[in-house]
Amino acid sequence: PLPPPPPLPPPHFFFQAVDGIRAQPRARGLGDVYKRQELLWLGTEKTQPYLDLIRRPLMNLGYRKDVKLRLVAHKPMTFGDLEVDFRPWSANEQTMALQACDIGLCPMPDTVWTRGKCPYKVLQYMAHAMPWIGSAVGENRIMAGSNLKEQRGLCASSNDQWMQMLVQLTQDANLRRTLGNQSYKYVVGNHCRSIPVSYTHLTLPTSDL
Repeated sequence: PLPPPPPLPPPHFFFQAVDGIRAQPRARGLGDVYKRQELLWLGTEKTQPYLDLIRRPLMNLGYRKDVKLRLVAHKPMTFGDLEVDFRPWSANEQTMALQACDIGLCPMPDTVWTRGKCPYKVLQYMAHAMPWIGSAVGENRIMAGSNLKEQRGLCASSNDQWMQMLVQLTQDANLRRTLGNQSYKYVVGNHCRSIPVSYTHLTLPTSDL
């Protein structure tokens, strides 16, 4: 009989590095109590249909004339009476949106793919100290933090939760500032290209996989 194969080496996990981390990002929530809040979604043609998952909450925001959505994408979309500022995706438009907008959005379906993919869009928001709301799927939950002390984002599991969190975050400047600051600190400490990170024997709860 053939000898048994040699044991596999211990797994290594590498954190995704994010580009565009600003030395002094715009502080959300400071002086913008009366500012019109601008939601942001940016991404590829492949992931743009994910916005349909939160169509109803976005349409329900149409009565709020102090809120609009900037859509940096590949085709226009409408959400009832909610004002949508469509910008065809380009590197320059993406950079300007990340610097100017107030709240990032990251809806995703719950699939085998999304449970394991890197939430790069969320990392981009966090690198610009932007508070964000995402679907409670996969790595989004890890990026959001596990308790109030280290909370970096909000995760929603239903349309009702999306609506609740959209209203809460658009109305609470202190929460926007807190989540933005916590997000930025986390990305600088864990996802900056200048920090070589390799984790061996990293164990995550199965519920977070």
